[in-house]
Amino acid sequence: MKIELGKLINSSEALMTLFQLGEEGKLPTKLTYRLSRILTKTNPEISSFEKTRDSLIVKLGTKGKDGKFSIKAEDSVSMDKYNKELDPIRNGEIDLDISLIPANLLLEVENLPTSIFINLDWLIEESK
Repeated sequence: MKIELGKLINSSEALMTLFQLGEEGKLPTKLTYRLSRILTKTNPEISSFEKTRDSLIVKLGTKGKDGKFSIKAEDSVSMDKYNKELDPIRNGEIDLDISLIPANLLLEVENLPTSIFINLDWLIEESK
């Protein structure tokens, strides 16, 4: 499956939230297993992106009193460079060897936040 890296990054919190529900025993075992396999494939991509982003912040940002680097919003030159370098990575497609989650597995879960469905729409297939 091909997906924009930025879409994966934006949905990583929803993936982790869903997996944590599985770890708490609130999801069907089959769904928890699938999520575990999906995270095994997606986490390296997310981690690589975060390392690249962090290196870019150190390169373009300034060190704060707390010792952490950041790029201030009012520093438009650095912000523009940051976005110019990171946007092609965010917008680039990656190929993930994962299976989609059947919607019926998610519909079995009580009180599942709507945001999960919205953020993971790329990962959910209609039930057959």
